[in-house]
Formats: sequence, C-alpha cells, structure tokens
Amino acid sequence: MRSDFCVVGGGLAGGIIASTLAADGRDITLIEQASAPAPLIPDDEIWIGGQPQTSFTRGEGPGGSSNFWHGALVSLDRPDVEEHERGWWAGKSRITYDTLTPYYARALRTLAGDALTIDDLQDQDIRARSFELRDSKFAFKPHYLPARPLSTKCLIEEAVDRHDLKLLTQKVEAIEIDDNGRALAVITRSDIGSYRRVEAAHFVLCAGGIGSAKILLRSANRSNALQALPIGRNMIDHPSGFVFKAKLRVASQLAELFGGAVEKQQHWRRRLGFRLKPENLALTGGRNHALYLRPAFGMRDPADYYDLKTKLVRRRGAKARLFDTLQLLKYPDLMLEAAASHYVVHPPVQYVSGFVVAEQMPEDHNQIVLNSDGRFAIHWNVSSDATRSIAGFLEMFFDEHADKFSGYRMSSGPLDSGGHHSGTCRMAAEPTQGVVDENFRVFGTSNIFVADGSIIPFSGHANTGLTIAALAHRCCDILRQCSLR
Repeated sequence: MRSDFCVVGGGLAGGIIASTLAADGRDITLIEQASAPAPLIPDDEIWIGGQPQTSFTRGEGPGGSSNFWHGALVSLDRPDVEEHERGWWAGKSRITYDTLTPYYARALRTLAGDALTIDDLQDQDIRARSFELRDSKFAFKPHYLPARPLSTKCLIEEAVDRHDLKLLTQKVEAIEIDDNGRALAVITRSDIGSYRRVEAAHFVLCAGGIGSAKILLRSANRSNALQALPIGRNMIDHPSGFVFKAKLRVASQLAELFGGAVEKQQHWRRRLGFRLKPENLALTGGRNHALYLRPAFGMRDPADYYDLKTKLVRRRGAKARLFDTLQLLKYPDLMLEAAASHYVVHPPVQYVSGFVVAEQMPEDHNQIVLNSDGRFAIHWNVSSDATRSIAGFLEMFFDEHADKFSGYRMSSGPLDSGGHHSGTCRMAAEPTQGVVDENFRVFGTSNIFVADGSIIPFSGHANTGLTIAALAHRCCDILRQCSLR
C-alpha cells in the first residue's frame, strides 16, 4: 500500500517535514540512505576546484547531516532575500522576507524551544561595549550556538514511536515518472545491491544541496520535463575561512564578540559578527559578508597548517595516522585558539583572528554534472570577483576600526566551501531560471517537491540551517493542501 508522502532524506528538512506530517495523521514513509557515517566525498563524486572541508556535509542515519551540524542559528537579512538589482536574479527569492519571518519563528520553536525568539536574531539595536558601531557603516550580525549539537533524530524517533512513521534505510537512486510528469515511485538500492520500488501519492526530496540534485539528474532520462530544467546549475556555497590575524592596541576581553551566554538559557551563547548595513552594500558589489572574531595567541597564519587540517578533516579523525596527529604539536598557538573558541574561554587577548563568511553569486562554472560513467562532476570554486569583494569588505573594516588595531596580517590560505551547498534545485519564477516554483513543486511535474538547502537561490552571509528549517515548515503548509487522490 502506498503512502501519502514519501520523504527522501532524514536530515534537517526531511526530519521536520516527515515528523510534522506524521503528527498530522498522514501516512509517511521516510527514506534515509545510511545508518553509518557517509564518506566526506562519496565514490560517485569528482570535485573540481574547491572541495568540502567540513565533516557535517553528509548523512548518518535518522537526523542525516544534522547529526554533525553544530547548530548555529542565524537568519538571513532582508538584502539576502530581496532588493538585488543586478542581472536576471533581480529580487533574489520567490518568497518575500516578511513571508519568511513567521516561519523563522516556527523553526526556532522546533530547534530551540522557548530559549530564543526571532527578535533575538533580528535585533537591530545590539550594542557591544568593546566595539561601538553607532554612526558606522557596519552593524552586528548575531548567531546563536548551543552547548550541544542540534539534530532532528529525536523528532524522527518520536514520530516512529508515536505516529507510525515508516523509516526505511535505503539509498534512493532515481524517481520513476510517467509521460504526464507524475512520479509513480522512487527506486531504492540497499547495501547488498537489491532494488525496490517505493510508491506514494507525493514525493518530497530532502537529500541536501548535492543529494537532491543528484537524484533528479539520475531521473532526467525518465522525464522530458526534468531534462529541460537547469538541475545542478547555479551551485553556491559560503566562501569562508580565517582571513587575517590582527594585534589589538589594548589587550581586551571581547566576551560579547567571542560568545557570551544568553541570560534566558545558559546553554545557548550569542556570538556577534560584523556586517555592512544594507545602504552600504554597493561598496562590495552588492555582496553580503559577515566577519567574526575569535581570541588568538599570536600572528601565525592559519594557512601554515591548512594542508594538515585538510588531511585530518577528510579522514574525520577516525583513520588519521599517528604521525599526522602529532604534527599538530607544531602549532600550539593555533590549537589554543581553537580550544578557546570551542570551550568559550575569553582570555584578555592581545590578538584576534578573523573568520569571514561571504555571499556567493550564481556563476556558470559552479554546477553538478552527471558524467557518462554515472559519476558526478561537481564544479565549485571562488571567483576573483568574490575574492576582491571580500578584500574590499576587510579594508573598510580596518579603515573604520583603525583605533582598535596596531597591525594586521592577511592570510595566505584559500577560502573553503562552507558546507552549505545551495542553488542546485533553486526556487525560481520559471523553469528556465530554476527547478522548483514558490510552492516547492518541481516544474513540469505534478507531485514531486524539493524542500532542502538546494532550493535556496541566494544564501547571503548566513549559515543556512535555520533557513532550511523555516522553509521546511512552509513546505509542510503547502503539502497539507495536496489532494490525496
């Protein structure tokens, strides 16, 4: 017997959608591909250009990639969603900022309970005694970090126990689609290589910014409608990394910037970053950036151990050779910086390290392509325009805060992928521009939806987790209206 909805992917979006609809009394099948950590780069992917450097980009059983997600809650700003006037992407999003805001509030209730409100994330009157921003080009950009990682695993397990959610551990290969654009079933493959058809009235892809695009690309040879869509194109992420070391004129305890505890709930801490005010975005070509500081113990460039860090991250620590691990002893200052940030220690430092998150615009060379051998070529890198924009942003920051610093050193290391892959199934007004409409439905199909980070057309300078959760709640409202004929 077929389900009302088949949700593919048990991560942040899939966990919220499957558990919410199951609690509504709908018959839901949730398919999650793995019960063990997936490799950072699966065998069917070839990365060209920049590679992911974060271990929480792939799924692990119920909860998916949210099992690795550190849980930073931060909202997009209005300029991330609207008010862009360059090129064919004018307007940026099919969902207005005012429409998105109530769903942010619902997402916060799901992820943080009563600890945080949308006003906490969008407060325009934040003050920090150590950095006065009155009459400045800059404003503060807060995000909130939990003491423990957030995961939708508990939502899924509760839905299985209380609401008869059916959970399958299979890998979805493709979608079976008829000539009228109606999906009939998903084709799954088990660990032992056996195939299975899973039928449903409606299908919701939540396999992630890379996974959902891969499923649709594999399904395109079954559907003329899918073949006409720009699936896998417009791939964006957050170019991010430690970009400078700076020496303070006066040793300071910058607790408000480094991560102070929230009074309401001590297991949450707020970290303040810097962003340009909307009226000043023209100074960086319309690109948004966020800069966060953390305590440092010297001017050593983090790029000095970039290759070693890359090697350890790609192995996720589990298979790291003892020799490689011992190499970390050569960098005690950098290890202390990482520990101070992780454990929220606020020493009266003489130095700070700067971490930037930048907006990436859709570019033709960043995309996912299905090769003839069945593997996927994933092209992603940071353009020279993006690099110049970041450099201009940092120059303005140091010019405006010259009284705080006696010197700074720019990093020689490359910018990484932030692990928030988006845009590959972007939401758009028409099928020439994207893959899904404003109701999350794949163009040219009647019952296929996508509701994860892949649909975000512009992700600005904010981690996408909270936005994905907000979009998942909006998608639930849309799916509730679906006919179950």
